[in-house]
Amino acid sequence: MGIKVGSFNKSILPATTTNVITGLGFEPESLIIMMTGVVAGSENAPQGEDVLQCVGFSDGTNHRCVFGGSEDGQLTSDTNRYKDPDQVLALYDLADNLICEGTVAFDSDGFTITWTTNDANAYVIKYWASSLGCEVGTLVLSSGTGSITKSTTNVPKALMFLTGRSTTENSILSNNYTNLGFATGTANETALTSRDRSGRTSMDCERSFYNSRCIVCQDLAGTALDHAVEFTSFDSGPNGFTLNKVQSDAEIDVYYIAFYEGTWEAGSGTSPTSAGTKAFTTSFEPDALLVFGNHLNTVNSNATGGGPFLGMMDGTTQGAIVWSSRHAAGTSEVWEGTYNDAVYVSIAGNGGAEQVVADWDSFNATDFTLDFTTVDASARYFGWLAVKDEDVPVLGTQHKAGELVPYCLSPMGGGTVHPIGRNNRAEEHIKAL
Repeated sequence: MGIKVGSFNKSILPATTTNVITGLGFEPESLIIMMTGVVAGSENAPQGEDVLQCVGFSDGTNHRCVFGGSEDGQLTSDTNRYKDPDQVLALYDLADNLICEGTVAFDSDGFTITWTTNDANAYVIKYWASSLGCEVGTLVLSSGTGSITKSTTNVPKALMFLTGRSTTENSILSNNYTNLGFATGTANETALTSRDRSGRTSMDCERSFYNSRCIVCQDLAGTALDHAVEFTSFDSGPNGFTLNKVQSDAEIDVYYIAFYEGTWEAGSGTSPTSAGTKAFTTSFEPDALLVFGNHLNTVNSNATGGGPFLGMMDGTTQGAIVWSSRHAAGTSEVWEGTYNDAVYVSIAGNGGAEQVVADWDSFNATDFTLDFTTVDASARYFGWLAVKDEDVPVLGTQHKAGELVPYCLSPMGGGTVHPIGRNNRAEEHIKAL
């Protein structure tokens, strides 16, 4: 088993070229991948240029991604978004032209991105690959309030959500939406939303951060939410998960990756106001970490401006992408960045200065620690999803006293029993019997 965070530069033309990633040390079963319009050689600093950003994930068979773009230096704001149910990455320019898109295949020691459309820019791409089993799919979030259930093949342990606030797929739309969420329990969920509105003579940017929801979407015209969803349960018999729609003004599609192996915990915290290390409590020693935020010093409420980031860490390698927009600017001002040397980065829409920057410091028995090298005068909220890479089987192996363990008879006979786990799959025993 394993988790690996890494980076590579997108291959350039011709259109059918590939990126072959090897050396993971395991065959991946899950992939989270992200990129901006930052090219190789321009990492680790804010770039005053058009924002192009995409986040995607894959289980090796099913792929999903969401793109958002905001144009810099325009008297009338120009922003767009795109959702793809078949690709793991896609970028468009602000004239709505497809720049690049790719799908992924897993192999015994890595994965291959095949670019079905490509350009001549070596964009820097960050990835989080693991051998933890998962399922990627689409949740149709109907309008109205109340419970909604999604069936999955196995019982999930953790969820990550992406949505572009629409039901439209494979077609470019106006307005840039960023919506990310994590959930591992009713007391362990967090979400953010950020919106850059298109066609405005003054930049109209709104954002929210929630530690009591797993999906939130910003209203197009105002400061309120138009979608807010909270986690209810992971279900068995039938397998799946249940959410509660606190608010859903219109039907939208939500992409998800549901992990069913490993030990997971979602939570939220705040950055310090003085530089230095800060620990964040977990119920186990993590092996890897995902974090997101949008530079808000308030929680469960809305504010103007936009500045989302997403970071990842595996205990050795870290990386982050970030973008930001200046609210009420007469001429649009947007910034983006891709970082190799930080897991947490927020930048100002006004001038692009780094506002909060943190490196990974350590994973410990009951926490993870970040080293904040740049801080703000106000504590800023962020969400996290921590994972312990342990052999927690789909059907249950005994890890704690008193837990039930499913067994099957040895194919060699003699009454020997074997726990059914990830490395002793039930189907393998059944075939042998």
